Amino acid sequence: MTGKLRNKWLKLYECAAHIGALDPWEIFGEADKFAYMWKAKEKTFYFSFIAESAGRFGIACYDGEVNYARARKRLNARNNKQEPTFMLQDAYICLWGNREDLSKPTYELIRELGFSFRGKGAWLYFQRYETGYEPVLPSERDLDLMTEAFGNLYMMVRAVREGSVDPQFDRGVTLTRWYDPEDKLYYTHPFQVPEPEAPRTEITFQPDPLFDDLLKTPRGHSVWELDWSYMPTLVKDGDRWVFPHIVLCVDQDSGLVLFHEMLDLKGNIVNAVADDLCTTMAELGRPASIALCDDDLKAIVEDLCRKTRVKLTFKKRLPALKAARDELLKMM
Repeated sequence: MTGKLRNKWLKLYECAAHIGALDPWEIFGEADKFAYMWKAKEKTFYFSFIAESAGRFGIACYDGEVNYARARKRLNARNNKQEPTFMLQDAYICLWGNREDLSKPTYELIRELGFSFRGKGAWLYFQRYETGYEPVLPSERDLDLMTEAFGNLYMMVRAVREGSVDPQFDRGVTLTRWYDPEDKLYYTHPFQVPEPEAPRTEITFQPDPLFDDLLKTPRGHSVWELDWSYMPTLVKDGDRWVFPHIVLCVDQDSGLVLFHEMLDLKGNIVNAVADDLCTTMAELGRPASIALCDDDLKAIVEDLCRKTRVKLTFKKRLPALKAARDELLKMM
């Protein structure tokens, strides 16, 4: 490690330690929203003081409202699919954890920096989270972003602790910090900001000979259950460990798996799901209906089902699919 990189790590640790010393978890909940607008205002960071979702104290930093919204949606939802929900977010996260929580690279970094943490909840460490992947150590560029972001978060928390700012979180506001180039000053105030929403990818299929061919296939009386989920187990994919993202389709009556595929986390998952569904319809005929329970998946297949005249139903539970997914988990 170069001296320059070591100094960056030490500065980030110092920022986080200053925030932790203010004991923010005593007064803030995970739903309390903080935002910092970068000086040039080309990006905004959102923060959450996490505790229950991680099983330990921590700070999550999100680059942009989309990443924040997606993470909060997953962490607040009921985990009926037994997904590793905390791993399914794009964020910079620091945690006060235990020795056994640390990966080998993280432990070696702490030793190299000269820290000697002791006891449960005392091991401060940083990770870069990317949806579906095992967390990794932040890059040098990540350290620069995190230090800027965490330094300004500290100023917000200190302002609340000292009583100079009332965050008014009970009114659903966002405590926001920004830099005014005219005044050459930073300001921290609560604002009524619309709650960020996780975007949905709605797909429209253009008229194509494929649909004419599918309409010629017989339509039966079967109901197919369709869903996707991240499996709560790590597998090696190239040079990284991933949580497999599996799309699964099951016949409701027989429990027969019609198709399943591990989706490429960097690939076009929309095309992959549509291709699997079209191929299965071409081989087996169209079902009477397709049942699903996921909003994002519904947005992908809704137009396809409409054009192929297959009824689409939204259900809270998919028992046949759950049984098939449980069996798949056992094999993994």
